[in-house]
Amino acid sequence: MLANLLHFYDLYPNILLHLKSIDRASLAPDLLESLEFHGHIYTP
Repeated sequence: MLANLLHFYDLYPNILLHLKSIDRASLAPDLLESLEFHGHIYTP
């Protein structure tokens, strides 16, 4: 369970962007940096 929680924390910026249908390219660079600080941004 703890491993799942840690995995969620790492990916939560991606999850939030996906749920809100927000494209990463539309975010301001400083906001993207802030999200990267709080978790990992997956860029395919």
